[in-house]
Amino acid sequence: MISRIFAIAAGAIAAAAICGCAAVPHTITLASGTRLNVIEEKSETYTDRHNVEKHMFTVQYESAQDFQNRTAVRDEMYAVFDFYKPRIDQDDDTKFDLTPMKRDLGGGWEGLPFYLERRPSGRWIVL
Repeated sequence: MISRIFAIAAGAIAAAAICGCAAVPHTITLASGTRLNVIEEKSETYTDRHNVEKHMFTVQYESAQDFQNRTAVRDEMYAVFDFYKPRIDQDDDTKFDLTPMKRDLGGGWEGLPFYLERRPSGRWIVL
C-alpha cells in the first residue's frame, strides 16, 4: 500500500515536471526577507494571433497584504516579480500572470491578478 502511494506521488511529480509546473505549495523569500507561500506556479507555451510561439509564466501566491490596501498589494506584487524576473527572462517568457491570493470566508481562494508583458525593448510593463 505504501509503495503504491509513493508510485502515485512520483507520477504526480513527473507530470508536474512535464507540464512545467513546480511542486506546490512552496515558500519563497523576497529580498526584504518576507516569506510568501506559492499556491501555483506554471509555465505555458502558446501561439499568438500572428502564429508566433510565446511563453507565459503564471504564479499565484498567498498575499501578506490586506486586499483593501491596493498600494501595499501592488508593492508586494512588484517584490514577487523581482524574485521571479531572472527566471522568466532566462526562460524567454513574454507574459507573466502574477496573482496575489487570499482565503475567502468560505475557505476558497480569491485573487487580484496582475498581467505583465515584456516589450520588444526587454522592459516589463503591467497591463
